[in-house]
Amino acid sequence: MLENTGDSGSRSRDAVNGFKPEQFKPMKLYQKIKKRCSFQKNFSWFLLCVFFVLQYSLPIFLVVLGSLTASQEPVANFLNGIYQQGNLEADSKKTETLVSEIIFILGILTIFLGVTNTTIRPAESYDISAKFNNKFAQFEIDLDIEMSKFFTQKEDNCSEILKLLQSKNEELAKIIERYNEDRSLRPRQADIDLLNQKIEKLMVVQEDKNNMNNSK
Repeated sequence: MLENTGDSGSRSRDAVNGFKPEQFKPMKLYQKIKKRCSFQKNFSWFLLCVFFVLQYSLPIFLVVLGSLTASQEPVANFLNGIYQQGNLEADSKKTETLVSEIIFILGILTIFLGVTNTTIRPAESYDISAKFNNKFAQFEIDLDIEMSKFFTQKEDNCSEILKLLQSKNEELAKIIERYNEDRSLRPRQADIDLLNQKIEKLMVVQEDKNNMNNSK
């Protein structure tokens, strides 16, 4: 009884899915290719969002850092006024130290964003991710269309489906390979090394400034 129930259940599932037993292997291969393509499409979309944010983060941080540096004393006086209104003890020296620490942290973040932007070039990387995200989406839709054409036909065409999947897998592999080559950082290594040297010099200058402020 249990075996008959299992057989009837599997037959009913086969009937619902509309696939013949000999079509299960092609469908598994199809799902693997589709899953691989979906991962690349989602990953490129994630990078697309990251690069979009990075394009504007560095200019914003530079503006904020420049504004705070140019108006350090007014900002300190503003904070002192807030402390006095809140019945808190106002210490101009502590307030100036706090503002200096904020500027220092923003400076570190700005340097980090500068390294990141010079390394990955967000504007260029954004265009690459957008282009390949479109390619992966187009590939996925084309694959579904081609597969639907085969399954609407009545004759047995398992071998033709396998040939289609093989060619589509090769096509997807070539797209991924081009995508990885375009995202490679190797052509930019010289720029990265030069920038690292500049950052080390900036860090030394910043430390000297902090030591001078502490001595005062």
